[in-house]
Amino acid sequence: MMIRAELFRTLGGFDEDFFAHMEEIDLCWRMKRMGLKTFYVGSSTVYHVGGGTLAASNPRKTYYNFRNGLDMLIKNEPGGKLFWMVPFRILLDWLAALNFLLKTPTHALAVFKAHLTVLARFGRTLSKRGKIKSGYAISEIYPHSMIWRYFIRGKKTYQ
Repeated sequence: MMIRAELFRTLGGFDEDFFAHMEEIDLCWRMKRMGLKTFYVGSSTVYHVGGGTLAASNPRKTYYNFRNGLDMLIKNEPGGKLFWMVPFRILLDWLAALNFLLKTPTHALAVFKAHLTVLARFGRTLSKRGKIKSGYAISEIYPHSMIWRYFIRGKKTYQ
């Protein structure tokens, strides 16, 4: 990821509440809400040390992924969608936890711990919404169900 230092500082940098996972997505979402554009260069080669911070087998990684994903919705999702999307996301997370329970119970516990953390800092996360200018159109968001397309129809790549 490349960003001008001045813009990075203007945006307040990475949100420290997003330690280790999704902090760059949150930053891009804030840029989008300010009416700025993000781009990718498909011909570039990116080397990423996956699991550099935490291995996929570590329940802490599951905790951060579930916590940060839900926090990101609360912080950035437009208000009208927020009221149905967050409960739906929680339902999906609990289904994932049920799946974890059958295979790796410590990861199921990590999902519930993540939700307790989100609940404990809900007010703080919600207060960050007012600091973000909303300047993007709903039409710019992927208009289909990723869950349906990925899990039911088997679509694994998107443009």
